[in-house]
Amino acid sequence: MVHSHEGLDEFIGVHLPTGEPLQRAFADQTPIARITISLASDPSGPEDASGPSAVLSADDLFQRSDFHEISVTYRDPSGVDLTSLSPANLRVTGPLLTQLDVVSVSTDAPSSAINSGTPVTEVTATYRLSPSTLTSSESFTSLDNGTYSVALLDGQINDPFGIASSGQRLGEFTVDVPVRLTVTYESLADDGGLRQTPLWIGTHNGNFEIAQAGRPASDFGGLEELAEDGALEALIARFQSETVGSGGVITASSGFAGAPVFEPGEVFSGTLDINDPTTNRFFSYASMVIPSNDAFIANLNPRAYELFDENGFFTSPRTITIYGSDIWDAGTEQNGIAAGAAFSTLAGDGVD
Repeated sequence: MVHSHEGLDEFIGVHLPTGEPLQRAFADQTPIARITISLASDPSGPEDASGPSAVLSADDLFQRSDFHEISVTYRDPSGVDLTSLSPANLRVTGPLLTQLDVVSVSTDAPSSAINSGTPVTEVTATYRLSPSTLTSSESFTSLDNGTYSVALLDGQINDPFGIASSGQRLGEFTVDVPVRLTVTYESLADDGGLRQTPLWIGTHNGNFEIAQAGRPASDFGGLEELAEDGALEALIARFQSETVGSGGVITASSGFAGAPVFEPGEVFSGTLDINDPTTNRFFSYASMVIPSNDAFIANLNPRAYELFDENGFFTSPRTITIYGSDIWDAGTEQNGIAAGAAFSTLAGDGVD
């Protein structure tokens, strides 16, 4: 049976380490231990003496875009004050000390915490960036290319006790957006004059040859198909296998019956994105002339039109005027209406 201790029994004569009789330890007024209980959710002071930590996550930007997003994860055992998150938290500095605008911020915090203002021990804030409207356009272009440093400004992110993070460099990311060219093709032929099939355009390192005067068309993949039928697939395939350049096709939405060719007087434009203008400096074009058996226009000199210098800077706007004397004959079909010009009901008479 459990009962109160009533005697010292065999402990009589035993002394405490202090030398006092053990009997004193069993006295009513002698303290033995203390137990303290408090609410864990209502601490009497901060759990740590430093502000929230910050870790940056920022991908590089390789495509033209109206904005770019980066994320910073904040952590603090005492909690992160969500009301301290704002676009003013960061400074993003690029080439020549240009700064990006931080236009907005969002978080992954629970809506309940956001609405009540309850601190959370970890939160990821996503900041949306755009080029400065003072120094650039409204979207990221090749003019914004470079490395950007991300800094957390001093005293910006707080814990619930007002202890703020110190200013610090968080990291960097790179903007490497292609150079975008606008290429416009205008048919200058008189009414009822020559037409052209869809125009192939491309930039390269200066070594891509569409054709050479005095050599057979068969030496240049895709040339015969282009010159006889206006077909570009084989030429594009060779361009992609021989270069790391950028290519495209400009077509006319209307035109010759059943084909998107350029009628006299028509004007159409297309864009060409250049990933590396230091290596893709030179411009080439090619199109079939109709009606013809195997006539085409193209620059046979692959270095005739240098759009970018060796440092990748655009040289200047360029206008290329093509004359009747610039038309080439592929030499793969006999010339003449009876021989079956392209887009006629007759097949061509080959000579190769």
